[in-house]
Amino acid sequence: MNVSESGMFVNIDYAKTAIDFIPGARFEMESPLSSGEKINLQCELKWLCVYKDPTYGLITNIDTKAINPPLKYKEFVKTLY
Repeated sequence: MNVSESGMFVNIDYAKTAIDFIPGARFEMESPLSSGEKINLQCELKWLCVYKDPTYGLITNIDTKAINPPLKYKEFVKTLY
């Protein structure tokens, strides 16, 4: 996972079938903080990549844009750098 104030790149799935996502779709994603607390982020899908791995099957990666990320999330991201 790659995290920034503006969003995340996430490996979301090891599956037998592809997951149907539409770029521009909005969704809520739960993100853990280093404190153990979890926050919900409103996100927009920027792009996705699905590829087949011989060991794990289909792998889906997504890149998201955080919509008005809460201050706790921004503060968490600053602790990562």
